[in-house]
Amino acid sequence: MTFSPFSLQTLINALHLEDSQQASQNSGGGSRLFGTGWGIKDTQVTVESVEAWENNLYLGTSDGYLIHYLIDGQVSSDNNVSSNFRLSKQPLGKRIVERIMLFPQIRTAVILCDSTLSFYSLPEIIALPTPDFQPIRGVTCFCHDISMEGKTEEDGSVRICVMKKRMLHIYSLTSERCTEVTSMQVPDGAITACQYGPYVCVADTRRYKMINLLAKRMEELIPYESSVNGDMFRPIITVIREGEFLLTAPANADHVTIGHFIAYTGDAVRGTLQWENFPRAISVEFPFVVALLRNNVIEVHNIIEQKLVQSIKLKSRLRTISTGPGIKVQVAGLMDRLKLENGYLFNEDNNSHLDNNIFSNVDNDKAKSNNNQSNFLATVPTRLIIAGSESVVALAATPFAVQIDSMLDASRVEEAIESSKRMMTTATPENVHSERMRHEFNYIQQKSGFLYLGETFFDMALPLFEEGNTDPRLLIQLFEDMKDIIRNDDNFTVYSGVKAVIERLISIDSIVSRDSVDCKTLITNAKEMLLMFLTNDREKRVVKGKALKPDERCILRAVDNALLRLYASSDKPELDKSLNSLLENPNECVLELSENILLVNKKYYPLTLLYKDNKEFRKALEIWKRIIEENNSDQDIPYGLQQMANILGKLVDPDLIWEYASWVAKLDEVIGAKIFMQPNLRRPSLIEPGLVLDHLRSIGKKGLKMYLEYLVTQRKSNEEKHHTELAFLYIEELKNLLQSDEAKAKIEEITNDFISLKDSAKTYLSFLQNQPTEDLLSHERAKLMSFLQTYIRYDAEVVLNKLLEIPVLKAELAIVYGKLNEHEKALCILINDLKDFRGAEVYCLYAGRMVCKLSSKKQADKKIVEDKNLVATRRTLFLMLLKVYLQIQNENGMVEEIINLLNAQAVYLDTTEVMGLLPECWSVEMLNEFLIRSLRQNYHDYREGQVLKGLCRGQNTITSFELYQAYQKIGPTVIDQNRLCSKCKKYISGSNFMRQPNGDIEHVQCNFEQREDINNTNGVNGTATISDPLSNNI
Repeated sequence: MTFSPFSLQTLINALHLEDSQQASQNSGGGSRLFGTGWGIKDTQVTVESVEAWENNLYLGTSDGYLIHYLIDGQVSSDNNVSSNFRLSKQPLGKRIVERIMLFPQIRTAVILCDSTLSFYSLPEIIALPTPDFQPIRGVTCFCHDISMEGKTEEDGSVRICVMKKRMLHIYSLTSERCTEVTSMQVPDGAITACQYGPYVCVADTRRYKMINLLAKRMEELIPYESSVNGDMFRPIITVIREGEFLLTAPANADHVTIGHFIAYTGDAVRGTLQWENFPRAISVEFPFVVALLRNNVIEVHNIIEQKLVQSIKLKSRLRTISTGPGIKVQVAGLMDRLKLENGYLFNEDNNSHLDNNIFSNVDNDKAKSNNNQSNFLATVPTRLIIAGSESVVALAATPFAVQIDSMLDASRVEEAIESSKRMMTTATPENVHSERMRHEFNYIQQKSGFLYLGETFFDMALPLFEEGNTDPRLLIQLFEDMKDIIRNDDNFTVYSGVKAVIERLISIDSIVSRDSVDCKTLITNAKEMLLMFLTNDREKRVVKGKALKPDERCILRAVDNALLRLYASSDKPELDKSLNSLLENPNECVLELSENILLVNKKYYPLTLLYKDNKEFRKALEIWKRIIEENNSDQDIPYGLQQMANILGKLVDPDLIWEYASWVAKLDEVIGAKIFMQPNLRRPSLIEPGLVLDHLRSIGKKGLKMYLEYLVTQRKSNEEKHHTELAFLYIEELKNLLQSDEAKAKIEEITNDFISLKDSAKTYLSFLQNQPTEDLLSHERAKLMSFLQTYIRYDAEVVLNKLLEIPVLKAELAIVYGKLNEHEKALCILINDLKDFRGAEVYCLYAGRMVCKLSSKKQADKKIVEDKNLVATRRTLFLMLLKVYLQIQNENGMVEEIINLLNAQAVYLDTTEVMGLLPECWSVEMLNEFLIRSLRQNYHDYREGQVLKGLCRGQNTITSFELYQAYQKIGPTVIDQNRLCSKCKKYISGSNFMRQPNGDIEHVQCNFEQREDINNTNGVNGTATISDPLSNNI
């Protein structure tokens, strides 16, 4: 099928140019230099320029008149001639009106007549005042920046480029004035100009040129002959798109004309266009070039393919094409197809009482919006207005939906689809009809899809529905078992031409009943098609991080509920997974629409997810409980107990939590215990911990231990019984592990390994923690030891008695002895049993604690040394440790450890006491380092005391001197018998008074009471006014 891009619409059928003969005689006839004629002077008055804006049509005649017509009402292609009437006719000059340029954004028209640019107001065409709009004379041609069409500069102005004999001028034009911005020399002048952005393409009488306004540089392009066989022509320049121009030049003596596509760089792009004779005028409506030839033929070329796609023979003689804002034409037949109607298909039973107005159930705003959209889709804007001496016509783009739709009506579906795809290749960003073309394409694809659907060609219909952006609700409501998903207040729309096809289909059941094949198989195939369409549609709509608009959420609601039904009614295992995935993630499934479907198809796990999303937690928990108690397949409800725990952990209803959490704990005490462990520690426990502990004790010890750890470590419980019970559980676990002789031997082995270790920086506790992961016994011991020394609220006596039942737990005993302040026993265990000399030093340094790792001595000292009581405890413990060392029988083996202790902890050991404990046989040389450090420390302390003493004396002297100066400055304070207290207004008697800095005398007691009141009011101390430090006693 041959596609015609444009169609003619007559705007004015018969022009009456009164007094035209006389005007033409006065003007001498014909055109200006290189005018529109081919050397033949025309004595008949014609329209030489034309522009349109909204319903206003402006015609410039060859005898210097401007005629203003008003096109009344909507221009429609189903009318032969639009209703119009002439508003005005006014003379502008003696010669032709060469060009009219409209700027609706500033309500101004610029007209070139008699080589003079004049300025007029829109739409009435009233001359603007000359003081602000001086006519510009000596103009050969002018243009404006096509890239700014319909726009203004930042200052609200528009720019026009005016060519004179040897100059180019840029003027700034506003609704208030016209001013020159800049200019540059053009040696040969120009008779034609066209601008896009900073580039102006011009032509003089011999050559085309490109001018860069920013650089003020001009480059020559292609030459041309202005006269062929004695005929003169005026060069034509047209903008194709950004940075691309179309230039015309005759190719030979037969008047064949070539159109060259030239980039702003001067390079040729694309191919070329060819016309049989030189065009009178050329205009561009991307992707087409429209040329008005001198043989009264309009030729339309495709810019992309450079092919002639349409030729229109005109009845009347036309001379010019407009390039301005243009008008809008409502295309006959397009409204009937693309009108937006309510997509909800009413049941036959309801049709009798429904209003014929399709928007009767839609709010007025929505109906108005749909009507506006429908009018927009059925209206084609065009700026191709062609005028001559007899008539004015509009060349409107022909919507391809009108032509291709006839193929669909003739059942040529495949041909229609191919034609629509071919036409969409022209819907580029430069094409002003791209948005409407997209709707036309959607219309063709949707209608084709439903036609295929009516023939049960489901696989062929699917891609058409997707390409045509079909609303899923149109398909969903064709299935009888899904009609209830679509609500009549969803307010979704469909093209009227598509709706007519859908209404003929009625439903899927009606479609398949016409076929002799098994209806059940066809319905299954139809549902598979719907499933694929909805799945793909959902993937497009649901994008992570993207918020859904209300209309999109409404569509997603229908899609999700339809998918749920399709998944639930299928027996395919992979669709069960899809159903679970749908409900496990954010969705728009409605409980009322889906609950019964899931129950009927026994999809219990998805049903629980649906209940959970709708906060029907009791129902979800009850189903889980029933399924687990009945020992149903775990495949139907994966991780059932954990799912219940996840829900219960988020609830705030203590009764509901207790009812099901206590039941879960009986089946799995660990999962049950986790339910009671609230992650938000700022909130009080929903269930009394004592009740939970009693329940967990009746079940087992794993859950009990986990919950006690939660209370102690996270909830920071202060109850001694919680700490003690947790310690007991740890000890019981170790006791169970030590039932075998192998485990006891393992402890002995680890102890021996530690004793033989040469790394003196490790303690016994850190050695345990560094044991391999599979060594459960060592890690459990390290865990118990860490607990015993970190938490102090357990009953140490009771724990000690429990530990004494397991003699091999030496390190644990040492920690508990430390808690009971039985430090000598603790140190004896560390030294005699474990040989943990480094641990013993750490024990003393931390006043009875065995830390795993000492980061640095400086950091430890910084945090702890300031406490004088702690320093005293350290001194006692290190002295006690020294005594333990000296009590060991193997004196020679301990000499090195004793010397190391003395050297390392000299600051905490008194020299006199140490010397009294050491054997007399030890030489002073052995103790040299210890003695030096001790004496140095003692001397340092002495000198530091002296310095502090001197500083204090100096400070006292300064303070006394300042006090003396204050006395001298203030002078004596005299109290007579009439002096009153400034606060209580009572007489001052005795010496119990004070003087304020402002000179007020008041009782000391009054000042004290005032400060007490201020402190009580502010809630802090020190906010009252400070009294004068000088207090007088008489």
